[in-house]
Amino acid sequence: MDSIPADLPSNTIYLHFSNQLLQNMSSLNCNQLPNLQQLNVDSNRIEEIEINDFLGCSSLQYLNIYKNNLTEIKNGTFNGLTSLTILHIHYNMLTEIEDGNFIGMASLQTLYVNNNLLTAIKNGTFNGLTSMQELSLAYNAISKLESAAFINLPSLRNLYLQNNLLTEIKNGIFNGLTSLEALYLGHNTLTEITNETLAGLTGNLRSLSLTYNELSYIEDGAFSRFQDCRTYFYLIYRYLDHNSLTDITKNILAGLTENLKTLDLSYNLLTNMEFGTLAHLTGLRYLYLSNNLLTNIDIGTLDHLTGLQTLYLSNNLLTNIDIGTLDHLTGLQTLHLSNNLLTNIDNGTLDHLTGLQTLNGIENGRLHENMISDALFIEYLPTTLYSLSLKNNSFGDIANGTFYRLFQLQNLLLVIKSGCCVEGRFGTQLNSQQVDRSAGRQVDMSAGRQVDRSAGRQVSKSTGRQISELLFVASLSNSLRTLSLNNNSIEVLPSNQFEELTRLQTLSLNNNSISSIQNGTFAGLTALQYLYLDGNSIPDIGFMRTLSYTIYKISLNRNALTELANGILEKFTNLNSLDLSSNRISHIQWDTFSTNMNLKVLNLNDNPISCGLTTAEIFLNFTLNEWLSIHNDIRYPHSCIHTPVHSRNYWNNIDDVTILYFTGCNGKRKHNFIN
Repeated sequence: MDSIPADLPSNTIYLHFSNQLLQNMSSLNCNQLPNLQQLNVDSNRIEEIEINDFLGCSSLQYLNIYKNNLTEIKNGTFNGLTSLTILHIHYNMLTEIEDGNFIGMASLQTLYVNNNLLTAIKNGTFNGLTSMQELSLAYNAISKLESAAFINLPSLRNLYLQNNLLTEIKNGIFNGLTSLEALYLGHNTLTEITNETLAGLTGNLRSLSLTYNELSYIEDGAFSRFQDCRTYFYLIYRYLDHNSLTDITKNILAGLTENLKTLDLSYNLLTNMEFGTLAHLTGLRYLYLSNNLLTNIDIGTLDHLTGLQTLYLSNNLLTNIDIGTLDHLTGLQTLHLSNNLLTNIDNGTLDHLTGLQTLNGIENGRLHENMISDALFIEYLPTTLYSLSLKNNSFGDIANGTFYRLFQLQNLLLVIKSGCCVEGRFGTQLNSQQVDRSAGRQVDMSAGRQVDRSAGRQVSKSTGRQISELLFVASLSNSLRTLSLNNNSIEVLPSNQFEELTRLQTLSLNNNSISSIQNGTFAGLTALQYLYLDGNSIPDIGFMRTLSYTIYKISLNRNALTELANGILEKFTNLNSLDLSSNRISHIQWDTFSTNMNLKVLNLNDNPISCGLTTAEIFLNFTLNEWLSIHNDIRYPHSCIHTPVHSRNYWNNIDDVTILYFTGCNGKRKHNFIN
């Protein structure tokens, strides 16, 4: 519809006219709708609103005009909207808002003008909006804020200016914003914060975000105006991440108090934390220092942060953690030290972290992506540890008894990096970030800028030492839920190797050199659901006879399988996904999957199974195109979505296999048809 109906009931309170063909508001007659409180005309084609179009809409409280084609707002456009509290005009094409646009709207509390084409905010633009509490100007192209742009907004609590083109904040621009609680200035190009930048803001401020700017300088005392923060009204969050800060001193953070809970300084160029810098922030709970150039944390730097719960030190240049550095962090629950240059963890370094335990079910001790070769320190880790990641270090074989104290351990990752990929729960994935460790240069592709993090970053991390023996498994807690040993040098899995891990749900042994799995190897894994054995040299799957019926997913791609023994899968009634691709399977019995009624994904790609008519018939109810996709002269992968019909002769018990991968017949006519 391209106009609002003229015969609407006079008692209409809510009018929703979204996703129509309106080009203007001339068809709105508020005199006939005296009770109208909410009007939604979003997602139309409105290009212009005339003066007095809303005259008579004195009861209107909510007006949504977002996602239209407005290019300007004329003075007088909102005449008559004396009761309006919420105005949404975001996602239009406004290039300017002027002084006088909002005259007479003293009741307005929320104004969204984000995602337009604004380039500047002039003095007095918001004059008269004394009730305004929330103002969003984010995602525009604003490069200039005049000095009195936000004058006379005594009730403003939240101001959103992120994702613009601001290069500076004029001194005093926030004067009068005494009620402001949240200020978002992230994703601009600010280069400095001086003593006057935040003038006018008070202890009411709870959140300040300066993330993703180009800050290289913060003047001493820039945050000093927040020194009178009280118990209830206090600064909670301060985000300074993704900038170019090289140094943070005590004077820079002066004015912040024990009420500060989160400090994020990640993705900067910090090389050192001056002693005493954090001493006054005794209430800090979350400290993020990852992705900097820190080479050392001086003893005493963290001593006053006894309530700290989360500490991120990953992606720095740390070569050692001195004994005593972490001794006072008795409340620490999450510690990330991954991607540093650590070669050793001295006994006693982590002994005092008695609070390292479950936090909302996700507690992490991360030491992966280092060069640690001695596993002895593991014996002295806190007994409360829940999850331990030691991926991509330089461990050789780990002694039996190493994990005996970690009786609450549920997740253990001892993966070695393989090529360009990192391990995920369901296999390997490409890194989202390109890292050239030979030059020490990290390229953030998403931000579109390069940060030189050289300063002696090691060329590469040796993967010469890999785990080949599994003696340590005997000392693992039966609380363990996840065990990942990908990309090591394990060749044989002895019988009863995992018999004590009765709660293990995920076992991943991808990309080892396993050529033999003895019967009974997995017999004790009564809770196992996910088994990953990709990229080994396993010749048969006889070991599966002792697998638990609980198994949900099995992945055996890139092995040396030649057949599926008769009845090998019959007890796995819960099996949902089976990947047998890239093996040497040439023959499948017609009833191989007859009991796997919950099977949804079956991948047989790249096996030398003949793809003749008989094979096609076994997967009944194919369309012609689906049948062609598994015909013997198709050389490239396809997937067939189908629902087989019931049949007395074939896999009649599979009710809803939904994805079948069955290609890669490579043109060879071996004619080993399914019987």
